[in-house]
Amino acid sequence: MCTIPSYKFVEAPFNLAWGSNLIAKVIAINIKGASIESDAGSGGIILTEPDAPVNLVNLPLITNANSVGLDWQNGANDGGSPVIDYRVSYKTGMNLEFVTLESNIVSLPYTAKPLLVGIYYAFKVQSRNTFGYSEFSDAVIVLVAQIPDAPVEPLTIIDGADLKIDWIAPFEQGSPITSY
Repeated sequence: MCTIPSYKFVEAPFNLAWGSNLIAKVIAINIKGASIESDAGSGGIILTEPDAPVNLVNLPLITNANSVGLDWQNGANDGGSPVIDYRVSYKTGMNLEFVTLESNIVSLPYTAKPLLVGIYYAFKVQSRNTFGYSEFSDAVIVLVAQIPDAPVEPLTIIDGADLKIDWIAPFEQGSPITSY
């Protein structure tokens, strides 16, 4: 038996592509010489994990006060086997580790939910083929928020030459109101 790491076949002198089919033949050698070649073995495909997803973005038209819309593209190399699904991970605040939010995602765009309003989330994505998971994508950081609620009808008072307008601040939906 002999073992050859599969990555050796995608380097010189072989320069095969990931996903190439390998078929082995064996020759036995002793002091008297070499045998004839064996029949071809059952073969195998050169596989590795896919490249990390790229261009991970927030989708503002989907993101609101309790969910975030995400989209991304596959990396350049599928590792010799098509990407079958994705895994989304996240962290918040000072958390050092990313935690899996959902696995086995097969359609895009993806909506991460339920999330807490007013919190910044960092998201990363991994793709998976039959060999395993890719490295993480670059992170995207998103504030879970949406436009504020409408103010209730204001109260107007004439005070001499001035008009005073008073209202109750609406719910800010996760992002402080900066002006009226």
